[in-house]
Amino acid sequence: MDLDEVADGLYAAPPDDFVRLRDAAAREAQQSGDRILAGTAWWFDSIPTETAPRKIAAGLIPTLDPQTGELAWPANGEITFHPHWTPGGATNSTASMMLRRSFVDLVLVPPNDDLRLYVDFYLSTFAGLLTGVVAIHEALYAYRMHGRNKHSNATVMGGKYNSSTRPWDAVRIPALKLIRTVLESDAEAFRMAFGEGRHAEAVSLIAGETAKPPPDLIYEDTGSAAPFVYFDIVGAYGTMHGAIELELATRILIPKPDGATEVRFLSTGRLRCSATAATNLRNGLDAALKMLEQSQQPDPVAASKLN
Repeated sequence: MDLDEVADGLYAAPPDDFVRLRDAAAREAQQSGDRILAGTAWWFDSIPTETAPRKIAAGLIPTLDPQTGELAWPANGEITFHPHWTPGGATNSTASMMLRRSFVDLVLVPPNDDLRLYVDFYLSTFAGLLTGVVAIHEALYAYRMHGRNKHSNATVMGGKYNSSTRPWDAVRIPALKLIRTVLESDAEAFRMAFGEGRHAEAVSLIAGETAKPPPDLIYEDTGSAAPFVYFDIVGAYGTMHGAIELELATRILIPKPDGATEVRFLSTGRLRCSATAATNLRNGLDAALKMLEQSQQPDPVAASKLN
């Protein structure tokens, strides 16, 4: 059995057929005497930008039997308990995770369309936030990453690693925002299961992380060079060549000779941006509106923060 062909077939099939085809391939491999290597690894508090040479612990280096091609890892009984979630923590993927069914039922509430990928990161983050996580250091199975993996595209040689060279925040931030939404919408259930203190800590940690600007953002105040744009309505919107188009307008009053007043809308701005920028703008507006709703301060200056 060719593993690349099996992997290509599995990931080309409709999602609903994945489990059935995977199980059938596993049975076929067992009957023919083949061994399918599958699984993953975990990491906590990894540093994706870490590139300095580092030693690989002897306990992580397997021995290879040249006759059979089988790998054997030294026994490693080390176990680490991580009682609290940290922004650098992650695991990948569900094959290496063991969770209580009651916990999964409690947190896995978003619709499928909202959580089509990275369920592993979603679940492991929730576990770190609400219960803490235990990491087993012993290698219990081998990991094989098929060549057409679109995200985990890094070459892994051993030791701590990040399996992707792609920007992690593109995955991480939307997942954390979804987790924050669930924590807030189902707050009562989480308080009953884990206590008010643990839930409040989880919300605070996620809120602090999702509200941060990108780490490479350099904000410079240009003073009066940047225009102030005031508008009352979005008069029109559309798209062209992948760009978002918004026409902003302000309500004005025009006096008439008979003493009446005519209401018109005057164009005050034309906004053009990418889909990514539009999403960032929408997130900023949502956050500001939420601050406006929750703020009890009479001074509007007190309710402001850097986006």
